[in-house]
Amino acid sequence: MLLLAVPIPNNPFPTWFQGLIAAPSHAWAKFVYYRLAKDTRDLYKSAQEQYKLYIAEYFPGTPPWPATETLICAFAAHRLESLGLYSRFKGASLEQYITGLRSYYIDRI
Repeated sequence: MLLLAVPIPNNPFPTWFQGLIAAPSHAWAKFVYYRLAKDTRDLYKSAQEQYKLYIAEYFPGTPPWPATETLICAFAAHRLESLGLYSRFKGASLEQYITGLRSYYIDRI
């Protein structure tokens, strides 16, 4: 029997998630989905969406994924300087956003 540090709830999760991450099975998708708390997943999704919008605006025609070091650094500098529509980030907030971008890849491995 496999014991997990965090139990996976038996309640349903969004059916679209398995297709989004191209999970090989329902059980795999459920495990990946519940590895993050809802608030954390929402924060990471916001980071991913803001990053995609930034790339579309400042690097038109460039796909946001895979994220390159250059694109991530440009996005980080943009947010630290509070250029554009968004408020200025502090280092800790930016670190959470970078972790959100990393989460994009973890969900899709």
